[in-house]
Amino acid sequence: MNHQNIYNNFLEKARDNIKENGLDALIVSFQSDIKYITGFYIEGAVLFIHSSAQSVYFTDKMNETLVRDGLLGINVEVRAGAFIEGIKNYIRETSVKNLGIDENSLSLVLYTRLIKENTEVNFISKSGDIIKNLRLLKEDFEIEHIKKAAKETVKIWNNIKKEIKPGIREIDLAFMIDIAMREKGYENSFKTITAFAENTSYPHAISGNRKLKANEHVLADFGLKVNGYCSDLTRIWANGRINPSVKNIEKYVRFAQESAIKMIGHGVNISVVVQAADKVFTENILDKYVCHSLGHGVGLDIHEEPFLRSNSNVVLRKGMIITVEPGLYIPGVGGIRIEDMVLVTEKGCEVLTR
Repeated sequence: MNHQNIYNNFLEKARDNIKENGLDALIVSFQSDIKYITGFYIEGAVLFIHSSAQSVYFTDKMNETLVRDGLLGINVEVRAGAFIEGIKNYIRETSVKNLGIDENSLSLVLYTRLIKENTEVNFISKSGDIIKNLRLLKEDFEIEHIKKAAKETVKIWNNIKKEIKPGIREIDLAFMIDIAMREKGYENSFKTITAFAENTSYPHAISGNRKLKANEHVLADFGLKVNGYCSDLTRIWANGRINPSVKNIEKYVRFAQESAIKMIGHGVNISVVVQAADKVFTENILDKYVCHSLGHGVGLDIHEEPFLRSNSNVVLRKGMIITVEPGLYIPGVGGIRIEDMVLVTEKGCEVLTR
């Protein structure tokens, strides 16, 4: 299947979902959602998906030619110029009455103007899930991109860790990782996190001038993109005999991760997976050092549905890709987080970052 057919298929699925939700149309303004449906995004674009009429990609006049070339073969009309007037005219042309919006991504300015200019329309909030639910299950080509991203990330770490030695600064290590990605032609999927010793007690530490000393540990959290699809990896590197408290929590973090991964499979509720990790920490009186969820989905966004939380009612399905990243953080002492990417399969799962 060529890429035009792939995206036109996504567009048809979106149209079907819009109909099922009782909407005439849906305004999509979130970057990754637009890219998912059409394969192309330019800053400031708005995609208007109609349940029965021609869908329209709104952009500014400056980028019209670029957008037309980027959407060649995709079943959407391109309209360039003033967004508000263009959308207003389109709503009237196609007799839209019930219009879905994603209030988490649509700007307040655009939303306010749309309401003011289209008083006859019912704006239905919380409609962003229509696209996000489509993105939950990865197609084969998406899985291929993510698998490659995961594989390349592991390769970079295996090379970089050989260069870590006392005297290196956190920012030096982050720079080395970023350069390694650039040299292979990749861009970051998020800002690289590197932290040493006590600084690892901050889950999202800011890399600084802290130098690595003997008998200290390193936390590195980074990822890259392959054709827009992200990877996410966190690894621990130990230099000598590290702090005993940190060494102690490391074994429990590893055990918690393995316990959770063993539970992953098609048809398993996310809460069951999370409880497996939580049990390890609770039974060893370490739960007070937990400060984030077990993981999240990965795709065009580094953090996307589903999120691995204890109160989740989401059931894992074949084709979902998630991270499993338990962590324990002792303030002023240090933290341990180990993160791997996992593909849910019919009979269990496949760890992509090993």
